[in-house]
Amino acid sequence: MSRSAIVVAVEGLGTNMLGAYGGPWTRTPVLDSFASRAIVADQFLLDSDDLELLYRSLLFGWHAAEKPIDLGTSLPDLLASHGIESLLVHDPSDMLTTAKTAFPVSMEVSREDLIGKEVDDEDWESSWIAECMASALGNWADDEERASLLWIHCKGWNGPWDAPYAYREALGGEDDPPPPRGIDRPEAWFDAESDPDELFGWTQAAAAQAKLLDQAWEWIDATLEELEIGDDSLVILVGLAGYPLGEHNSVGPRLAAPYSERIHTPCIVRFGKRDELGWRIQRPVHPVDLWQTLIDWFDVSCESSPTTLIRRLPRSFLHLMQEEIDQHRLLPNPFLSFTSGGMALRISDWLAVWRGTNWVDLQLKYESLTEIVTTALQRDPNTRLDVNVRATEPNVPELYLHPEDRWQQNDVASRAVEVVQAMEQYRATYLRWLEEGQTDLHPPTLPDLFVEQPE
Repeated sequence: MSRSAIVVAVEGLGTNMLGAYGGPWTRTPVLDSFASRAIVADQFLLDSDDLELLYRSLLFGWHAAEKPIDLGTSLPDLLASHGIESLLVHDPSDMLTTAKTAFPVSMEVSREDLIGKEVDDEDWESSWIAECMASALGNWADDEERASLLWIHCKGWNGPWDAPYAYREALGGEDDPPPPRGIDRPEAWFDAESDPDELFGWTQAAAAQAKLLDQAWEWIDATLEELEIGDDSLVILVGLAGYPLGEHNSVGPRLAAPYSERIHTPCIVRFGKRDELGWRIQRPVHPVDLWQTLIDWFDVSCESSPTTLIRRLPRSFLHLMQEEIDQHRLLPNPFLSFTSGGMALRISDWLAVWRGTNWVDLQLKYESLTEIVTTALQRDPNTRLDVNVRATEPNVPELYLHPEDRWQQNDVASRAVEVVQAMEQYRATYLRWLEEGQTDLHPPTLPDLFVEQPE
């Protein structure tokens, strides 16, 4: 039997929203059960929180730091060259040009304008998350010539927060104030002077959205069983940037710096119901790894696609055997992340975060990485976007140590000056390596302090 794949990509889905990742806010039993029978990437890190750059990684295999002259062949076109059809079903969005261009067939789910309204008390099946899943799976199942790859793009937490009000209430105690009734997602600064009850109310509302996703997820297995293709169907859930809930003084994506709550998202991969693995891998994996996984799943060749430094590095989930996982834990491969609020560099257990510069805008505007870095470092902090004015020392990195500080609450830059200096020096070297397009498959040599285990 020919293989199929369903990819569900959800905006705003962070690891704090799923029980399988230790999310504290709500129960997600259906998704947790799915995770228990799949590969859970515990350290799935995004290269960007920008949807256009993310879809370059997911559908073309390019890292956000790369600026190719020609994107090359998209994953859907590559599959089509082997007679494998693809379908994109998506919520309305102005940020999906790359995805909609890549897929030969796409369908937008029609939506009612809900801005300014209040949530319903009980109805959940008419929510944006549920309707997106129902529409995608229903149309796919009813098509006798259905595509082998179904890609579902859901606005998730970046759409209306329209879970039933009862879901929000269930997450509070008797002494807690009632949660908000608004359907519009919040976006604001939250610090020591802010009202903690307001933040808790919006946290309840965010967690209620996770329950919607959990309920709708049951329809995937039901559809696969109805079509009798569950054993030969790859199913992937991936978060497209998390939704900050005050972890670093901000709520909402527009204010987000590249901390865990933004760039560390769920990625769960199940290779058919007969191959239920139940693995949790600690090795950092990235969006380009999903690109490689889908290529391997459908057993197609990408020899015609241009090769670059980073796209030669992806590792398919199909090949992540346990001994490989153990080996790669010891390899401190550097990884860059860009967001609208800054830039991060992860090496081994260290993460450096530079706040205060909109790296995504710079990456999309300038032709070279040298121009990006030069512009960012020379920018007058007084002229920065208002969303970044709370970065008190722009371009001075914060430093965090993983896994001891998974949620990045303890900046140790002042106590590890040598590491900070090495990070800044290596960042410059690494960016030059990317831009110059060296044929060497390996990044520049790391200083010894990154290879040795931190004390």
